[in-house]
Amino acid sequence: MRTIELEDYLGVIRVVSTPEGEAPEEVREKWVGVEIPCLYYVEDTPGATGVLTGRFVFDLEKVYVVLQENAISSLEVEASKWWKQNGFPSEEGAMFSFCANSIEEVKTVLSRREFVSLLQSLSV
Repeated sequence: MRTIELEDYLGVIRVVSTPEGEAPEEVREKWVGVEIPCLYYVEDTPGATGVLTGRFVFDLEKVYVVLQENAISSLEVEASKWWKQNGFPSEEGAMFSFCANSIEEVKTVLSRREFVSLLQSLSV
């Protein structure tokens, strides 16, 4: 019997332009061209918190949600140093959000609702 792995169901995103955020611009620029396994996307989200200040950022339209660990490990070693030196991944299961305006889907990404439904069906 084949073991079902969550990774089999994840989409993949590619960062196509410097994402918005609180990290220094030279750090954020390193995301461009990187492909990251993606948990799900959320539309009309009320916002997200900044990685440095924890301040809430409002009025985000569509965001793609990825595990910090997956995102940082997708970077080249030199590019990942800033994140690691600043305490990321911040905890197991911690997530980053990328605004849709800097992302393209490489492999179809589920909506949050579809992702939750998938998790429920896999746990049965």
